[in-house]
Amino acid sequence: MKYGLKRVKNRHQDLLTQIPWDRLESLLAVYYAVHGFKVEHSGTGKSGGRFDGGIDLKLRKDGEYILVQVKHWNAYKVPHNDVNQLMGLRWNEGATGAILITSGEFTHAAIEAAKRHGHVELIDGIKLREMIAPFVEFSDAAPVPAAQPISVPDALFKQAGGREEPIPLSVRMLIAVAGVVILLLVMRSVIGKLTDTFNAMGQQTIERAQESAARAKRNAENKVARSSSNGDFSPTPAPLQARPPATPQYQTWETTPASSVPNPSESAPKPETAADRNAREAFLKSVPEV
Repeated sequence: MKYGLKRVKNRHQDLLTQIPWDRLESLLAVYYAVHGFKVEHSGTGKSGGRFDGGIDLKLRKDGEYILVQVKHWNAYKVPHNDVNQLMGLRWNEGATGAILITSGEFTHAAIEAAKRHGHVELIDGIKLREMIAPFVEFSDAAPVPAAQPISVPDALFKQAGGREEPIPLSVRMLIAVAGVVILLLVMRSVIGKLTDTFNAMGQQTIERAQESAARAKRNAENKVARSSSNGDFSPTPAPLQARPPATPQYQTWETTPASSVPNPSESAPKPETAADRNAREAFLKSVPEV
């Protein structure tokens, strides 16, 4: 199973599987034109590159408007999602009916969805071969078991306009390498931008710090200048300098020199004379009694 798709029970190996998808569209256009329908190519085949929501053919006849979608699948079953999508396209286009064609098989859910909607006709690989048998000679129309080896790897299938096309390994490798290169370039660009942003932020932070320091210095200088002009400027005192410790002074006891000792004979009171005695008595008499 690939991409959620189921493998067919019986895989055909005949001329139809070798017909390109655009050639199959042309054969179906001829088939419906022979049956009286006015056919308009709207897919990527004969329309020359136009694409109309997955619709390959538009059929008109007697007031009927039918959308045809072709799935040139031979390895996988067409799921119910394609039936629902075709019903949505029919509603948007205002068509009266829709036909979903595959060169392989439909899932059981797709068949039930078509019955439930009632406006979608399913044409599988067996019925398709019966339809275009008059235009193509099938030398081997018998189905073969799906277990047989497949010519293309199970890997990747490119589905476009109802076709299966294997993607070569070299192309897949080239796409992978290109994706890795693009991813590295994007990462390098993002890292470079982040680095530039961080550098710019750091530079702005440094500039703001320098501006703040310069502004603080100017404010201090202006304050000093205003104080000087008002006369209340006092110079900043010089920083105190440490003084060396003072040498301790010790008191010493020394013997007083003999020469400095007073002579008792010199300091003794002199004897009172008669004149001194008379003067003292006269002073005492002059003092009034209390």
